[in-house]
Amino acid sequence: MKNRFLVSLLRGLLLVALATPMWAAASAPTPINAGDIRIENPSRNVGLTIGDVLTRTVSVDLPPGFRIAKSALPQKGSQQQGIELVDVKLEEKSAGKGMHYTLTLRYQIFAHRTQPSVLQLPAETIAATGDKQAVTIPVPAWRFWLSPLAASTMASAKANVMPELPPAPIATQEHKLRLYACLGLLAAGVLGLLYINAERAWLPLMGGPFAQAYRRLKRLPAASTQAAYLLLHQAFNRTYGSSLFAADIPAFIAQHPRFAPLQADIEAFFQASAASLFAGRQSETENKVKADLLHLCRQLRDCERRAR
Repeated sequence: MKNRFLVSLLRGLLLVALATPMWAAASAPTPINAGDIRIENPSRNVGLTIGDVLTRTVSVDLPPGFRIAKSALPQKGSQQQGIELVDVKLEEKSAGKGMHYTLTLRYQIFAHRTQPSVLQLPAETIAATGDKQAVTIPVPAWRFWLSPLAASTMASAKANVMPELPPAPIATQEHKLRLYACLGLLAAGVLGLLYINAERAWLPLMGGPFAQAYRRLKRLPAASTQAAYLLLHQAFNRTYGSSLFAADIPAFIAQHPRFAPLQADIEAFFQASAASLFAGRQSETENKVKADLLHLCRQLRDCERRAR
């Protein structure tokens, strides 16, 4: 009886011993091949300063039935050694029978050092579950050099501030010359138009006898033909220095050569004036007479100003 009990006990212990490795294998985390995990760290690990943002990417292919839960990811806002996890982004897509995950972790440096120091992005562990089993995806720490914004030997940053570079000067001499030339041409053109068309007596060379006669002649009514003839005669007399008659026209032209282009018109004026003032004959209408006298007076004024 006692031997039979011992045999049964030994048989039970043997069965438990044989079953233990199978249960352990069933409950142990399923391993992931190293080739299924790809970790991409920041491109540089020197010259980093406070405020810089570092990005690391973890890509992993999981076997069928396994998923990464968002609750198993590193917590946004966690800090370690002055480095804060500011963003966590998980993307997933089908890859054959399994799933492909891409995890993006963005860290920002808030640590302050007065001399170059070695810091590290913390090691992370990501858990994936499926079929009551679990796998872990290790993300090792990544070390880098943190550079200070100012050397610790500086007594005062303000005393060592360098002035900003002044903007490069623009060569303006050529543009100035062009501007002055254009302004000169503009002034000359305005003055030329002013002296040709202006009728103000106070302007230089604007108060000559024929200029004054032209201004007064424009204000005369068309019926005042005799007064219009007299105005022109007075302008001729003032210009000549004495009374000017038809016989004196060559002498007038010799004295004032600038009126030479109008000699024939002046002679025609004296003939028309004699016929109107002394003979009382007028072959043209009053309006036509005034228009002809205005035209002649203006030509004489232009010659007076040497504008012709």
